[in-house]
Amino acid sequence: MSKDPLEKIRRLKQTDEVWEGTTRLARMWISPKNADPYRSYHLIFVSDTDRVVLTKINNELPTPDQVCEALFKAMRRPALGAGRKRRPRVLALDDKELVQAITPRLAEIGVLCEYRSELPFASYALQELEQHVNRKFPAPPSLLSIRGVTIPLLGNIFTSAADFYRLAPWEQLQDETPIEIRYPAGAASRFVVVMGAAGESFGISVNDTRADLNRMFTAASPRQLIKEISWFTLTYDVAPYFSFDDLDTISRYDWPVVNEYAYPSMARVGPTPEFYLPTRQDLFWVEGALPVVN
Repeated sequence: MSKDPLEKIRRLKQTDEVWEGTTRLARMWISPKNADPYRSYHLIFVSDTDRVVLTKINNELPTPDQVCEALFKAMRRPALGAGRKRRPRVLALDDKELVQAITPRLAEIGVLCEYRSELPFASYALQELEQHVNRKFPAPPSLLSIRGVTIPLLGNIFTSAADFYRLAPWEQLQDETPIEIRYPAGAASRFVVVMGAAGESFGISVNDTRADLNRMFTAASPRQLIKEISWFTLTYDVAPYFSFDDLDTISRYDWPVVNEYAYPSMARVGPTPEFYLPTRQDLFWVEGALPVVN
């Protein structure tokens, strides 16, 4: 008769600890050679004494069996500095389906598994880890950090931006062909230039005045231009150029993104060499005006 594989776990001393566990899409990018960057999943267990018992990086979302396997490893061989081998009294997870899947197995070793929407120790440990990894390349700020910007507003913009990308107007229009748009009715005109005829950066550049538009075409150099005027851009880029808050929101609400190179990136350029978040007025304008360009 084969020996019970959980017998060694049952023999471990049980403490009164609560361990927090989570499997989350990491807020960091892994950039392998000769392959596109991707986000991994972090599996982490942290005790309520604020000790990280185990961290593991997975290319895909771990299955319940993989979570159990990692948990048993954490009990038998805790991470350096996390104390001796032991069983906690409770494992708290922030995934209801995962709790349901592994509760019977943990009951076999006398560990209670429960759902908690907030995991302060695990969240703090992950935040510290991700800040350490991203310290040289901090993520850009989120569009949702702009005061007055809402989920429905951004959802409308993403829908129009996807339609615009599919239309591919840069195949018919040259970069020197401005479009005058007045939105809302009675507002001053803005001047849109469709970018992409050269096959490099695709999207639109929006000047606030005709004088700024003229300066765009007559400036001696881009460096000189950004010292003199400011303008709004919507260009299409890859996911690593986006904030993790925005990427997670895109996934949560299933906003349309045509392909991996078609994430609509919005910014305000000038009067310094740096790119800034667009203004709230820029986003309200592009929500109403982009369908007109389509």
